[in-house]
Formats: sequence, C-alpha cells, structure tokens
Amino acid sequence: MNSVNIVGNMTRDPESKFTQNGKEIANISIAYNKTVKENKEVFYFDCTAFDKTANFINTYLKKGSQVAITGSLRQERWDDKTTGQKRYKVSITIDRIQALGGKKNETEQHT
Repeated sequence: MNSVNIVGNMTRDPESKFTQNGKEIANISIAYNKTVKENKEVFYFDCTAFDKTANFINTYLKKGSQVAITGSLRQERWDDKTTGQKRYKVSITIDRIQALGGKKNETEQHT
C-alpha cells in the first residue's frame, strides 16, 4: 500500500503548468512541523496534483495556506550533472486536498 496523509503549510505559491494535451498540473511544497519533547523538526515535501485538484490549488491556494493532503509517494532518480552522483528525491502525488481555515469556498475538498 502506498498512501500518505499530511497536514502542513504551503511554502510557496503554486506553480501552474499544462501538458501538451491541456492537462492542468500544480506543483507545491508543503512544510510539516513535528515536535518531539523540546526539539522541533521541519520536513518539506514537493507535491504534484493534476486536473480538477490542480485547478483548485492554482485558483484558491497560495503560500502559507494550511492544507491536508492524501496521496501516494513517488521516488525520482537522476544523475547529478556536476558530480555524476546518483540523486534521489521522494515526492507526493496528490489524490485529495482539503484547505484548512480560510474562506468557505477555500475549505472544500477536491479529489
């Protein structure tokens, strides 16, 4: 099973793109704060949404928006062009997003 649920804040405005077929894409970054005892850790996740979910993100959300997302993990791999080392990054493909707080139309859930 490949499923993840995260509540966090967007660290930048959405990056909106379209495929050659006109499919809408939204790229966002989420910061998740975890406090264990007195130590605070911040984790950052790059996330991608498509179609109606991407349209919702691109239309209503911005840097600082608190969101709850459900999605799946994806590992990206590439060779660093300067060092030649293999690089890896885990990102999230968003299946569902819910804006938390804000105006009524911004708290809708989108899948």
